[in-house]
Amino acid sequence: MDKERGFVNRPPLLDGSNYDYWKSRMSAFLKSIDSKAWKSVLKGWEHPVALDKDGNKTAVLKPEEEWTTAEDDFSLANTKALNALFNGVVMCKSASARFTDVVIKDIVPTGSYEFN
Repeated sequence: MDKERGFVNRPPLLDGSNYDYWKSRMSAFLKSIDSKAWKSVLKGWEHPVALDKDGNKTAVLKPEEEWTTAEDDFSLANTKALNALFNGVVMCKSASARFTDVVIKDIVPTGSYEFN
């Protein structure tokens, strides 16, 4: 991959030594997917939950077939963002082993997650 110019259809790769470069390029890449993908990074995604008879959230996860269109759309955006992030990190051996333990909103906006 040409790290200087990158690709518009593939996420930038994190090689373990280029976190600041990767972070700025990944932010731009996620925004280019669509605005909902970027918002899922900023806001985070939680599985929709069932509501009780008074309309209050419960601890019961809502079955996917009962999701609203908005819940489906946000889930899809989150999946797109996760896919881009995973594909951008997969080449970094030290990071990819721990990737599933990282919440995506902690990676891109704040840069608080350090890759060793």
